[in-house]
Amino acid sequence: MAYEVSQTSNTRYSPIFEWVGENYYFQDAPYQVPPGNPITVEGFPRALKIVSAHKTLPDFFLLSGKYAVSDRMKDVLEKLEPGVHQYIPVILQKKSGEPFEGEFFVLHPCSAVDAIVPEQSDVSFHTTPAGRITMRFKKVRPKLTVQKEKIKDRHFWTGDESFNRNFFSSNAFFDEAQKAKLKGFDFIPMTEI
Repeated sequence: MAYEVSQTSNTRYSPIFEWVGENYYFQDAPYQVPPGNPITVEGFPRALKIVSAHKTLPDFFLLSGKYAVSDRMKDVLEKLEPGVHQYIPVILQKKSGEPFEGEFFVLHPCSAVDAIVPEQSDVSFHTTPAGRITMRFKKVRPKLTVQKEKIKDRHFWTGDESFNRNFFSSNAFFDEAQKAKLKGFDFIPMTEI
């Protein structure tokens, strides 16, 4: 079974950070290359300080427009798909300025495929100002159907053109995440055909 992967809505796993010494948003550079390709990270600021009251961090959470992962999640992904994804190291600081325990990375998935079957999913079509046709979810927790053949060798991916800001995973990743007790996820089952 495949899953749509998103950050949990539980605020316990939703820390809030701000950039140290400068304002920046992981928005521009990651979307200047086609989905699934590595991005250039030279010049990206790397230190962020927490502004919320969180004392510990989850393994998967939103960080200034991109998703951050712990070294524990990176280890799970590397076990399943070694050398596939890009991990941009970041220093996450407590309010005292001391770094949080462990290593953290901004995750840039380098596996992209449009596998969703629109006719059997809760999606609609949208035309961007540039004239590109994209799909959007009709619901917060949509029913999604994917083509099994397109995702058969993948464990963690993003959509190619239509869903390039959404994450998806295999059952093997789900199982490994559960076994490692990774925190911060919502896994929404998808139908495979």
